[in-house]
Amino acid sequence: MNATIYDQTTYWRETQRPARFFFLDARIVIFIGLALVHIRLWTVCLLAMAAITLFVMERKGINPANAGRHLRTWLAGPVVPARRFGDLRMPTGYGCYPVD
Repeated sequence: MNATIYDQTTYWRETQRPARFFFLDARIVIFIGLALVHIRLWTVCLLAMAAITLFVMERKGINPANAGRHLRTWLAGPVVPARRFGDLRMPTGYGCYPVD
């Protein structure tokens, strides 16, 4: 299903499609390689959990890269200052607005 412009196939339109490995996201290859190199029960269980997680995320329409960004911002907290804590100015209350 490639589009044609000026009688030429435009493959650049397919560049945003996610990479697939059978029916899962291509990121599962990392866990498959780990399980093949280090054959233990816990690596096979890690592979199974990663495959189930990626499958559920795909079914719900969640992009793994976006989920990772969301997790990172959740761990960092609501305010990530650009300066060290000691260099921040503390808020001053002048009686008209409450300071938390």
